[in-house]
Amino acid sequence: MLIVNDGEIIKGALDGLGRDGAWLDSVLEGEGVALSEVLLMTSDGSSSTVIRKKRFRSGGEASP
Repeated sequence: MLIVNDGEIIKGALDGLGRDGAWLDSVLEGEGVALSEVLLMTSDGSSSTVIRKKRFRSGGEASP
């Protein structure tokens, strides 16, 4: 299930997985990633979580 898209939490996604903001914060902290750095994050709610970070150009802008 898609949880984060372009640094924004998808409404209802955490509830749909039976998770909360504390769980999301813990996962991101464990990966050393800030929410604003996340391009996409998916999870099955248990052991499989995939985080794809945004790529930044040298000027600090996010690239597509």
